[in-house]
Amino acid sequence: MKKVLFVQSSLGLGGIETFFVRLVKELSAKGVRPQFVFLYKKLINPKLLIEIQKYSDVYYWQDLVGLSVDALGEKAKLMLPLSSKKVEALFSDCEAIHVSNALTYLCAQRLASCLPQELKCVFGIYHANELAWGGKKLPAYEGYFREKLFGTPPMLLFFNQASVDKTAKANNFAAYPSMLFPLGVDMPSVCREPIQTSDDKLRLVSVGRLVEFKTYNLYMLDVARELKDNGINFTYSIFGSGPLSDVMAARITELGLQEHVILEGDLEYSRLDEELSTHHLFIGTGTALLHAAANGLACITAIENEQDSTSYGYFSELPGYDYHEQGMAFEKYKFYDLIAQYSVLDLAGREALSQRHLVRSKAFDMNACADNFVEAFEMAPFIKKSSFIFYSFMLRFVACELIATVTSGEKYSKKYEHVL
Repeated sequence: MKKVLFVQSSLGLGGIETFFVRLVKELSAKGVRPQFVFLYKKLINPKLLIEIQKYSDVYYWQDLVGLSVDALGEKAKLMLPLSSKKVEALFSDCEAIHVSNALTYLCAQRLASCLPQELKCVFGIYHANELAWGGKKLPAYEGYFREKLFGTPPMLLFFNQASVDKTAKANNFAAYPSMLFPLGVDMPSVCREPIQTSDDKLRLVSVGRLVEFKTYNLYMLDVARELKDNGINFTYSIFGSGPLSDVMAARITELGLQEHVILEGDLEYSRLDEELSTHHLFIGTGTALLHAAANGLACITAIENEQDSTSYGYFSELPGYDYHEQGMAFEKYKFYDLIAQYSVLDLAGREALSQRHLVRSKAFDMNACADNFVEAFEMAPFIKKSSFIFYSFMLRFVACELIATVTSGEKYSKKYEHVL
């Protein structure tokens, strides 16, 4: 495989987006030229874009359509017909397509229909709910999409076994090719030294989007209040932005935590390792947790959509590639107890825990991750070429979203908040 096309909605500052930055760098070193088509030009983080452009070619959906209608918004422009000449001129050498949700998959089918060659397709499942949300009463558009998806399935790439199991169960164990694909992180070239501070203050940190399904964003504030009430000297830096920002700021004030909990805003990807290295203990999920472990931080795993302030414990003690999914057969611990116990560890105890996390993180090495990615395409089937499926999906989608707006029903944007 010499060229692979990523069809992605946007390039915001999130764990999967920064993962793509690492992946394209590694793919480029292996002789694979990545190409990107972003559906929404306005939702692009400029600094991540600079990094991605060092190793790949970047295009935007609105530049591929056959009509120029400036008055239309970016979402509306998705409905315009593509220019086959433009698509073929840019992607005639492309051999494979990577997508990560329903919309990008359907848009990839439209791109493929403009090209003379067959393209292999891999669908990355980067959230356990991606093809598992909705239960038995799927909205009309999602039921239609899955019927078409599993009728001629692509290769599904799962980042842990929990996602494999939940997707299979939610779709009546449909037959499809699949591979396990643990997400990769760059291993820091310099081993982290234990931080030296002039006080005995415990430094906690979280990095991630402030969104509803990451429920620890809210309950950790109550844990922080409990830490304060029990005399534990700490600061808690929270990096990220999102719809919970204002709610969290108000809650911090309400709990009187202004001197302890700091909403830091977004953290530049280039500063991630540097910033992590100034803390003792990471709280959270996703690729940020992997980065923290690779930097030698002890990491307490948060569970997505978990309502209680409980954790599976330290990342270093969990087997396999599962560490933040609901329903795992792991013992749960109270966040307060874990943090309080860490706060009284001596330097030797903290360093031993740090080393265990360093060793554990090596299972998520970026080089092996890129090799797995390329291997998935070798066995992947060809994508179905179609524009009709996209328009049929969108007709159902718009109707369902309008009904949900009128009836206060559940919208597609809430799919990641489903408790599985």
